[in-house]
Amino acid sequence: MTALMVACEYNQLEIVNCLIEHGSDINIFNIKRKTSLILSIMKSYFEITKYLIEHGATLNSYDYQANGLISACKENHLEMIQYMIDHDANVNVSDNTYKTPLMNVCHNLNYKLIQFLIDYGADLDSVDIHGNSVLHYVLMKIIIMN
Repeated sequence: MTALMVACEYNQLEIVNCLIEHGSDINIFNIKRKTSLILSIMKSYFEITKYLIEHGATLNSYDYQANGLISACKENHLEMIQYMIDHDANVNVSDNTYKTPLMNVCHNLNYKLIQFLIDYGADLDSVDIHGNSVLHYVLMKIIIMN
């Protein structure tokens, strides 16, 4: 863990700013392949996430399971997702099981996010490693709820 990662995990924007201004590597990853950006997204620290993106954080980098956009979708953070897509995050990126951002929000039945991702070109036909499509994720969630 770098000092920058710790500052991101504890929502310390001033320290993040100072570290980046003094040359901290914004895209270095820890042993689990998480970058400062992914750590800030996982904590829903939007201001730090924006700052990192504005200062060159790689949007489409992966940890051992997913990337920043998928992490934001798991957190149902619409504003963060919008910001990332507006800054060229790949809406059809997939994790290590080929699960897409759309599949993640369908699993949570977040209708607003589902529509948002579809409006931005999310692939409705992709399937994960188990052969599950977006429709499968919606139906599985409905079955579990009932």
